[in-house]
Amino acid sequence: MKPETGASCGSYVLDRKIGSGTFGEVWTARHREWDDRVEAIKFSSDPRFLDKIRAEGDLLHTLEHPNIVRIHDIDTRADPPWLRMEYVPGESLEDRLAREGKIPLPEAERILGAVLDGLAHAHAHRVIHRDLKPSNVLLGENGDVKIADFGLAARVEEDPEALALSFEAEKTSDAPLAGTLDYLAPEQKRGAPPTPASDVYALGLLFYRMVAGRLPAGLKPPSAWRPDALPRHDAFASGALDAAETRYADANEAREAWNRLASPPPGKKSPSRSEADQAGTRARSPWAERWYPLGEGVYLLFVVLTAAVLANVRAVASPLGVALLAVSALGALLGARLARRPLLSAGFWGGLVFAFMGARLFGPLLWIGIAAASASAIVWLAKLAAKDG
Repeated sequence: MKPETGASCGSYVLDRKIGSGTFGEVWTARHREWDDRVEAIKFSSDPRFLDKIRAEGDLLHTLEHPNIVRIHDIDTRADPPWLRMEYVPGESLEDRLAREGKIPLPEAERILGAVLDGLAHAHAHRVIHRDLKPSNVLLGENGDVKIADFGLAARVEEDPEALALSFEAEKTSDAPLAGTLDYLAPEQKRGAPPTPASDVYALGLLFYRMVAGRLPAGLKPPSAWRPDALPRHDAFASGALDAAETRYADANEAREAWNRLASPPPGKKSPSRSEADQAGTRARSPWAERWYPLGEGVYLLFVVLTAAVLANVRAVASPLGVALLAVSALGALLGARLARRPLLSAGFWGGLVFAFMGARLFGPLLWIGIAAASASAIVWLAKLAAKDG
């Protein structure tokens, strides 16, 4: 059977195609006898992908949750094989984002909560979605939010090595690599096998886009693009987009973190931005910390400006000299905010300034500067060697 309008699929008649992808296409279909019963039927587009549609059916069969599209029937012996699922009248989150850009904050939080619940249920059943993105989140006309398209999903094996071997076999097969590039976690782009944490990263991107109206640019939090975003939005996005080692481990941990951020205990005010940063990323401020190369650059600017002024002592008393010193002082403060280890940075760069000026003006400063820069560099390297940098 070729999927086309009017073709029969069991007791259903195909109506219209509503989507297509690498592994198949999706149609709406109406029951022959009960005209009000409409379902979605997914067809496999290539015999090579038969295992994919069978695996999707097996996984969905184990997932019964109001925020996950339900499976109703499957026939892998049909030509082409098909999967009959719940139809969600409405639109995808991608459609809404394309139309509106940013989602109203209360609605973005509601969608986040629903996706977290559905994804936590999947992770509790050891299922990784692997392709979470706005086009796979369906927004029903009645307000339902459902995760769809588990065609790339994988089950977490009891033995992690089994999942890694399965992933390596998939990479060497003829099938396209799983996932959508824009929503892949960094470790997946480097070739690591998928984990629940990689789903959380995709969820963080999805939430960031709902709030900011765009995917992250550099290391700016959502509030950089939306002034009315709250501290909890920045904190949750940061915790979900953190490095794999310190990211929320799975959707349940992410949901618990979000609940703490969104619902402070009775009698306690909503967290401040610094408190929210700490709750979102295990008591640290990641948006600033991950900018540490910029912080080092600011310190370098501070060094250059200070050296330029002090190289001509008479300029210090001039308005231009005062202005340059003020700018260099502000640069030092900004560097301290953005650098990973501000005291060591100050010791190193400041030591270089002392050494430079000592060579030109006052001999003892040369040795003081060399000692300060050397000590700071040694301590920093020692911390890096201890994996504490």
